[in-house]
Amino acid sequence: MKSKELLSIAGLQYFSMGLNFLIQLYLTFLLAPQVFGLFAKISAVREIFIALLSANIPMAVIYIKEDDIEKLLSTSFYLGSIQAFLILIGGILFIIISFFFLKFETNELIIFYSLVFAAALSSIHQVMYSIFEKLERFKFNSTIVIVIQLFTGLVVIGVTFFVKDIKVLIIREILPAILLLIIYLVIAYRKWSINFLRFEKIDKTLLKKMLVYSTKMYFSRIVESIFFKLDILIASTIFNSNQLGIYERIKYFATLPYTLIVSLVQRITFVKYSKDLATEFVNRTNMYTLVLTLILYILLYFFIIL
Repeated sequence: MKSKELLSIAGLQYFSMGLNFLIQLYLTFLLAPQVFGLFAKISAVREIFIALLSANIPMAVIYIKEDDIEKLLSTSFYLGSIQAFLILIGGILFIIISFFFLKFETNELIIFYSLVFAAALSSIHQVMYSIFEKLERFKFNSTIVIVIQLFTGLVVIGVTFFVKDIKVLIIREILPAILLLIIYLVIAYRKWSINFLRFEKIDKTLLKKMLVYSTKMYFSRIVESIFFKLDILIASTIFNSNQLGIYERIKYFATLPYTLIVSLVQRITFVKYSKDLATEFVNRTNMYTLVLTLILYILLYFFIIL
């Protein structure tokens, strides 16, 4: 990939993350810490719950070698739809169990299922997003995400004039999930017509390959989800919602710079590596991450001493 193209992709991705940062900053000053505390607690439970019920289909789409994109889209679309159905049904069962046996209040369970609903929709649109990532349409995907973020940000800002509670954060989760699903369905229909929705387009061999890959990644995905959310779960048993909200906000802003580096490097190099299976891309990923992280630490050092 040429340096100019890489810089343009990085610019779009960082612009997208910058929008997200500004909205987060706006909400941090506007909403009470206990709102973020309650949301963080339920989100942590949701992430682990989703990991338990999810196959890593978007990653399988990118990793599996398949030149027939229409066949890949059809197979992965139905897998994503089945996963979304299982998530929604599993969410209902979790609510029933939690209502009788776990210490969850009714409003927490409503919030939980709202976030589960958003995740179920995302599991479908992420499949189509991954198709374009596989085709190295990074700019295309980034542009769509930026447009949705701008629209969602304007809606969220408008809603905060009337309500300043957790409903704002729920809308921020559900609205983009709905819009992205609609947009990618329209794009897929216009590009491949209705053919990609036909059952006969599903390839059983490809389906098996995707399920095998997803199974291999299943436990690592669960461990990763627990690793990144375990501190929130532990903190939620120690601190009240106000203290948890302060902790969650500090953690978000403190880890944001490194997240920006890792997400960009992994996004591009994984697609390249999946196509060629060349170790040079792994080495290049490590090099990019190391150099960018060193630059980050140097900048933070000067920021602190100044």
